[in-house]
This record gives sequence, structure tokens and C-alpha cells, in this order.
Amino acid sequence: GTNEIPICGYTTFGTPELAEMAVKACTHGNAVLLANHGLVAFGKDLKKAYNIAGNMESLAKTQWQCMCAGKMNVLTKEQIDAVLVRFQTYGQTTSKPGELKDFTNLKWFCGSFAGVDAYLDESLYPSPAVMLSNSSGAYGVTIAEHIVMVALMLLRHAPVYCAEQAAGRWGEVMPMRSIIGSTITVVGTGDIGTEFARRAKALGAKSIRGVRRTKKAADPAFDEIHTNDELDGLLPDTDILVLALPATGETRGILSAERIALLPASAYVVNVGRGSAIDQAALIDALNGGRLAGAALDVFEEEPIPAGDPAWTA
Repeated sequence: GTNEIPICGYTTFGTPELAEMAVKACTHGNAVLLANHGLVAFGKDLKKAYNIAGNMESLAKTQWQCMCAGKMNVLTKEQIDAVLVRFQTYGQTTSKPGELKDFTNLKWFCGSFAGVDAYLDESLYPSPAVMLSNSSGAYGVTIAEHIVMVALMLLRHAPVYCAEQAAGRWGEVMPMRSIIGSTITVVGTGDIGTEFARRAKALGAKSIRGVRRTKKAADPAFDEIHTNDELDGLLPDTDILVLALPATGETRGILSAERIALLPASAYVVNVGRGSAIDQAALIDALNGGRLAGAALDVFEEEPIPAGDPAWTA
């Protein structure tokens, strides 16, 4: 709010939104940058900043870095005022949330996820005055494309064909389905759910129903909007169920064993929100029992999935 905070920033998938926000908040003509993976770049000249960051990506993974007029300088944690980063990447911890206390001058922490439930404890920070924000809106396009990809893979049995290819077998042709004419239920109509609905509509889905807490107006890509308590009535004729929800008390276990049983055996489940939204054991049981056609899970109750967990072979 003072326009005097040097920015320590993280951006992913090459999108400049966070970088632009950081630049607006930085009056020094440069910006601090921090990363544990991916491309990182902040500065008034974003094109130049991205070019420089592309050359220093490997260094940025292991050191706190500062870009000043195209030069890199290592900063101490005491010099950093704001951090935009995620501290755990696909189960490989590069830094721990507890390290936030080491940033003694910290004024702002922005997680790179839409959900920041893991960072709500004020004791994680050097001061209760530290501002916490999320990155809602940064992942809509890329995750929507991921949903389209895995939905088509399931509908066209791509995992089976890949397994046959890896085994050197000329497998049988399997019956394929299409997004055209399908009924899709999207639970969570935020940025990710909306971006997916737009793409599914363009691909010819017959009906796209959005499910959310209230019935307030949503994107025209949704043919219908329903509230969470109406979900049971939508499941029996759902071809593809997409979950794009944050982790809250209301969303925990929203796809329960009882609701899984309401889905037709031909249905596919895609979860790109939080693993806590699904009764994972019940889902695995339904998959193994042939009571669901398939599932694509981007998130799990425990990550990384433990060795020997039945999720690996469901």
C-alpha cells in the first residue's frame, strides 16, 4: 500500500500477471525475485526481465536472487520484504513454511496457489501484520487445458493405448466417446471452472452445469447454475464430473461415497482442486469395481502418493 516495498516475486507458466502487479508496487526500477522452480522475472522492462531470468533459472532454484539493472545479487532473508512463492513443489520440499519467520522484515506473503489454507496460522510469520494473499486467477487457462486433455484421454482410452504401445502390443480398437453431446457438471465456477466450461462449450458439449454456493450470475458458458445442495440431482446423468474447488470445511468430502454411487457407471471424474474434496477410498473402490468409467486426479489426500497406495493401481 505504500508503494515502497521491494518485491520478491514468483510467477509460473510464463504468465506476466503477477509480475505486472509486482512492478506496480515497486518504485525502485527493479524487483527482487525468488524461485524454487520455473521462470521468474519482475522488472519495469518485462521482456528484458524475462530474458535475464531465463538465463538464471537454475541459479534461482537455489539462491535468493535480486535483479538490479540486469545484474544478479544474492540477498539475505532479512532484506526481503515480500515473498510470492510456493514452498513445496510436487512433494519435494525446497523450503519449509516455518522459514517464513526468518524473513524478519516480511510485510507480504503471496502463495502461488489459489488456496492458502496451509498458511493461515499467524505463528508462521515474524509478525501478525504480514499480509497474506493468494494467486487466484493465475491458473485458469493452463488448468482448463489440462482438464480438456485428461477428459479426452479418458474418453478415448489413451492410457490403455499408451500401455499397449509400451508393451509392444497391437491392441484391440476400443469404443471411443466424444465431448460432443456430453453432459458436464463443473463443481466450482471460479477461474478454472469457467475457463474449462468455455472450452467444453466450444468442443460441443450438450449441457454444462455449474455448481456453486449461490445462484448468482455466472459466465454464459454455463447452461445452468445450481447450488451445492442440488448436486445430488445432477449426478445421475453426468458424463464428466469436474471438481475445481478450494479446501474449505464446506468442500471437504463433497464427493462422498454416497454421491459417487449416484454417478452412472459410464461417468468420468476429474479433480483439479483439492484432494480433500473426494472420499478417495470410495472412489478407488468404485473404479476397481467397475462402477465408474475412470478418473483423472491432479490432487490427492496425501501428496506425494505413498508407495503401495491403491491409488497407483486403481
